[in-house]
Amino acid sequence: LRPIDDLTRQVRERTEHQLDSALELPEALPAEIAGLAGNFDSLLARVAAIRQRERDFIRHAAHELRTPIAGLRATTELALSQTRDAQAYAGHLASCRKTAGELAALVNRLSALARIGEPSASPLKPESLCLRGLIDELLPPFRAAATQRGITITVEPCDPAPRIIGDRSLCRIILNNLLDNAACYAPDNSPVRIRCQAAGKQAVITVANPAPDLTISPERLFEPLFRGEGCESESGGHLGIGLALSLDAANAMGGTLKARKTPDGWIEFAFGLPAAPP
Repeated sequence: LRPIDDLTRQVRERTEHQLDSALELPEALPAEIAGLAGNFDSLLARVAAIRQRERDFIRHAAHELRTPIAGLRATTELALSQTRDAQAYAGHLASCRKTAGELAALVNRLSALARIGEPSASPLKPESLCLRGLIDELLPPFRAAATQRGITITVEPCDPAPRIIGDRSLCRIILNNLLDNAACYAPDNSPVRIRCQAAGKQAVITVANPAPDLTISPERLFEPLFRGEGCESESGGHLGIGLALSLDAANAMGGTLKARKTPDGWIEFAFGLPAAPP
């Protein structure tokens, strides 16, 4: 009975921080117990996967929530920086309300994304969306920041503009991250190229910019917490989470998100979703 006693002691002495590590199965464990011990080990592996997902989600949420919270704080501080008339205060309050609404929607989408894969969860709200319309909606703040560094953002014409079937909030998360990465990592005085096109049963948007210093495999950019060198943004706030979250969001919608380095030294991200019927 000694092997059984050893296994029992391991289970009993585990703390809450050791629930996701494998058991040390005794060599002399009776065959009648080996199957049970192996299944228990498999259970611990599933617990480890769940705990890792929880940790990843916390990092994802912190990354995505920081930008609107910073905007809300900046608007509030600007409003309080000097005495203003009622109309000026109303303008700042309207801006705060808009940001708060976007923040609430983002929280809801992140919560929904955390539940993806649960049998009872149906978090997605697919609808027909115009890719070019989404870009036109999200691009202005990134274009303004890029202009300060001499970066030119060009959206290539596409007629008719392709439509996709996807969740609006998740699509916004993905496109915001792609535009943010292009505006951050593109060299000074360089171009950023955006293209929307139909590709078989998918509609695809590509965001590309020169990346002469990129030496690692583009697929590594989707690893959580992986950060490239040379980000020129003033915030310096890239945590290596945005692309990982974007990949999860694309997979959740049945889409694709890929990166490749072109022969002329550009990095190109391609985000594809099922095309909407005409």
